[in-house]
Formats: sequence, C-alpha cells, structure tokens
Amino acid sequence: MSGLTVRCPACRELARVDVSSLELLVQCPRCTEMFVALEEAEVVAAAPWNPPARLYRLPEPSITVSGDLSASPETEQTIADHDPHRHPPGGLPVSVMIGLALLPFAIPILWLLAPAVLGQEPALSWAVPLALAVSTSILCLAVIYTIDWTPGTRVKGVLMMVALAYFAAANLYFLKKQMVDEVKKFFGSGNDWVQFTRGDGYQIKMPTEPTKIDEQPLRPLALLTSYKATHRAPFIGQFDFIAASGGPQRMPNDPEPGTEAWYDLACGYIADRGGQLVAKNAVSHQDFPGRELVIELAGGNVRIVRIYVIKGRVYYLCVEGPGLTDDDDRVVEFFDSFLVLNAKD
Repeated sequence: MSGLTVRCPACRELARVDVSSLELLVQCPRCTEMFVALEEAEVVAAAPWNPPARLYRLPEPSITVSGDLSASPETEQTIADHDPHRHPPGGLPVSVMIGLALLPFAIPILWLLAPAVLGQEPALSWAVPLALAVSTSILCLAVIYTIDWTPGTRVKGVLMMVALAYFAAANLYFLKKQMVDEVKKFFGSGNDWVQFTRGDGYQIKMPTEPTKIDEQPLRPLALLTSYKATHRAPFIGQFDFIAASGGPQRMPNDPEPGTEAWYDLACGYIADRGGQLVAKNAVSHQDFPGRELVIELAGGNVRIVRIYVIKGRVYYLCVEGPGLTDDDDRVVEFFDSFLVLNAKD
C-alpha cells in the first residue's frame, strides 16, 4: 500500500496512511490509540507488511486541524512535550544546571553571617543548614538528570526546591528556643530532669528517678553504692545513667587514692570491663582532679565515664547509649549537674 509511514506515540509501532490523511486524527491498528498522523522524520526500512491505519476525520468543532502543522513550531513543540517516549529537544546545559543545584550551599554561609547582621543567634546548631543544603542539592541533581523532562521543566523544578530550602532555612534560623526545648524534651534531652541527692553528700540530675543497683565498677579499688536511671528516647535507643560513691579500699601495694598512679590503675579497671578505649582525658570538678574515659561498645553504644576522688571519697559517673559524644546534651546535662556538697568544707 502506497502512502506515508507514521509512528504511534503510544505503542511506538509503525503504520501506513494515505497521503490525504496527513495531519488528521487516525487510529493505531495495534493499540487502537488515536493520534495525529505525522510523517516519520527518519528513513525507515520497508517492512514486509504494515497493516493500514483506520482513518477517522476530526469531529467538528471539538478538534480542528487547519493549516500546515509542520509550519507551526508551537504545535510541534506541544506534541513533543506530551510524548513520554521522545527525548527532550535541545542539549542539557550542564554548567548552568549544576550551578543552580549548588545554590543551597550558600545557606550555611548566610547562617554563619546572620548573627553579625541580625544580632540574634540561632537556636539550632550549624549542622542544620549544612544538612539542609546537602539534601536539597541531591534532590536538585535528581531533577536535573530526569531525562523525561524538558530542560525548562527541570530548571523550574530546581529553582522551586532552592526557594523552598531558603524558606525553610529562614524559618529554622528564627525558631524559638522554647520550641527547640520541647523537642529535646520529647527525645529525652530536655531540662526537667530529676534532682537526685544522696545522703553521703552529693547531688546530681537524672532523666528519671534512679534505683539502687549492685554494681562495683571500681572493685577492688573502691566499694561503691551505685544508682541507675534509664531513659528510652523514641527512634534513638536506650540511655543508662549511673552515679556511684563510696570509700576507697587499699591493698598493701596500692597507690594513694587520687594520685596519678591511682587514676591510671582505676582507668585500667574500667577499660577491662569491655569495649575499646578511644579517649582518656584529665578533667576537674570543684578544683579536684579526675579522669574521663570514652569507650566504644559493641552494637554502636558508647560509654563515657568520669571518676573523682574528693575529700577521701570516690565518685563514679557513667552515661551509656547509642552514638554518644562528650558534647552530647545528655552527657553535658548529667556531668554538669554533679555537685559534692561538702567539697569546700
């Protein structure tokens, strides 16, 4: 059959139509989808046989085909934009697109400069805008390399996400500290902890009311009375807080409690309880020297311990939980609240 070869945009199969059917609405003989008959631009090798497409005249007045469609760039562009199988026309301006995707990284810079200009410190840390910038840039790159979209659509999508990122950063910067405290409270790092006071002269804050446990982390160097509080933070895990105090126990060859040699021996006992010792630092409390140990445990938990010898008594403080660091809010709250009541007597 003589005529023109056309391609169905739905199933991408070829069919032949009469020359007079060009630019008219026809039906695909295979998938029965209706489409406008346009001559295939590329040279297609002749197939053994292509079934003829059934001709349908455009109804009036719903669709009117007039003039030379090939001479109408707007019509051709509309058809191409709505064809999901056609690659977008024009090359991808990579340098421009990548530049737009990197715009969110100006957010952390503005976050750092804002206090000097606005005179107001943000309630959140600098990690918040950095995380926002990284996540937004990744999303922008995903939009850039979505090949089924035209360059114009991709540019609009990238600009929209960049604008939303800046809007979110501005709202987070001016977030009220009260709201941040409420979130921390929900996740177990708020300020309404229980004040725990021991009769032997010290007090400390814990997230819940502690209970007495049979644990001797410094035996045989000291005989301690230990108290433990447990808090389970949603989506994070369980955190254990231990406060213990007691008198030292000296063997004939043991060093004097509170000396450098005694602290080295005590740190060795603590490290031998399990885990890997990753840090040992000198600390002080109420002008009394002490030691801080950071121990990595199995399963991603971290144990942070502080020991002191004050007025002849040994004090042991410990926080254990997933991914802890020495500047974690829970750790700082726990250690900073520790107070020996008669230390200055």
